[in-house]
Amino acid sequence: MSQLIGMHEAYRIARNSGYIKDQAVSYATMTAIVAEAYKQGYEKAEADKKPHS
Repeated sequence: MSQLIGMHEAYRIARNSGYIKDQAVSYATMTAIVAEAYKQGYEKAEADKKPHS
C-alpha cells in the first residue's frame, strides 16, 4: 500500500504547520509536518484501496 503524497502537497502541509522558508524548523513543527503528511498519505491509500462503485 503506497502512502505517497506529492511535493506540492507536502509543501502546503509544511506551510500550514508553521514552516517558514529559510528559517530553522523546530522539532515540534517537524513532527507536526510528518504526522499530517503521514495521515493524508494513509487516508489516500485507504481510499484508493476501496473498490470504486
